Amino acid sequence: MQKNKITYTGAFRFPDNDAAGKRAKIIADMLSKNYNLTIINWGNESDSDKFEYKVLNSHDLVFSSNRSFIEKIKDYVFLGFKSIKNFKSEFTASDLVILYNPPSLYCLMMLFLSKIYKFKIILDITEWYDSTHLPGGRYSLPSLENGLRMRVIYRLFKYRWTISTFLDDYYSKFGMSYKFPPVSDEFKVKNKINDGSFHLMYAGSPGKKDRVDDILLFSKKLSNECNVRLSVFGMTEEEFKGIYPNTQIDSNVNFFGRVSMDVIYNYYSCVDFVVFFREDKRYAWAGFPSKFVEAISFDTPVITNDVGDISTYIGNVGYLYSGSEEVITSQEVKELERLKSDIYSRKKLWSDSFYIKCHSNKLNNFIRGILDDSF
Repeated sequence: MQKNKITYTGAFRFPDNDAAGKRAKIIADMLSKNYNLTIINWGNESDSDKFEYKVLNSHDLVFSSNRSFIEKIKDYVFLGFKSIKNFKSEFTASDLVILYNPPSLYCLMMLFLSKIYKFKIILDITEWYDSTHLPGGRYSLPSLENGLRMRVIYRLFKYRWTISTFLDDYYSKFGMSYKFPPVSDEFKVKNKINDGSFHLMYAGSPGKKDRVDDILLFSKKLSNECNVRLSVFGMTEEEFKGIYPNTQIDSNVNFFGRVSMDVIYNYYSCVDFVVFFREDKRYAWAGFPSKFVEAISFDTPVITNDVGDISTYIGNVGYLYSGSEEVITSQEVKELERLKSDIYSRKKLWSDSFYIKCHSNKLNNFIRGILDDSF
């Protein structure tokens, strides 16, 4: 029996150059077992020989460094159109196309093509950007496009994967949704050494989503009770000072700048906690931090604040920090020590909620229902 053809594309750098690429890679590995799959990668060149499915590179996210202002606007408005121009036949031959966080005009073009060539579409929605985080701020073209995309254009589609309860609740009124959090395909147990010290790690890109200054403040409070080291990946000390000029950097904080993902993965073996904090805003509630799932899958507890779906899952795998505490008490330090050793809770949460196989049957049933027109 011939397999149905699925094409998965969108604003990701396949297979692991960003969180989006890692999500696409894990989903692709699952889908390829039951479907004839093609990945169209918008990022840099990806070696298709490494995968058991077709991987094509459209380079939509690869830009010249000396573009003019007009060229930047044009690239933004028509983002994704290279994938259509170069690989239109992949889309038109598909039974189903999955679009990862697609931009507005691209969405409308794909919707138009789907009507002509009779393929179905699933939107994979993982973000609702804060307008102040986008280039130009609240009243810029990217901000207006983001609002149009989320409030109008995404509602035109019948089928969606949503990464959070917030997005699932919002879009379930306009079609069928499946809540699909970040996932991983392996749990890596590591040896724990409870020596009364805490090695914390933050890994992320310099930007406005994560409050790295609050991480340093937490580290300082915790260091009043015990020995603490903080390793920061993704930004240099100079970049941090440029973003947070008024935040003191203590001697126990080390900045490593941008490194490969392999370096981060290897570093998990020597850290006790992953720590990140986000603002209590819509972007944080609409998203789901892939850092959380990645840390759990590397057998590492998490210190974070209560945003999004975090409180649903954190239980015995992490520590919720409100930011209002003046001091970290000795009792809280004991709780952190306990969390370091609780491998059972981390593995159980991972296997019940974030292991790709615990979603595979539901995802395949969702896709099968779409392809068979049974919804």
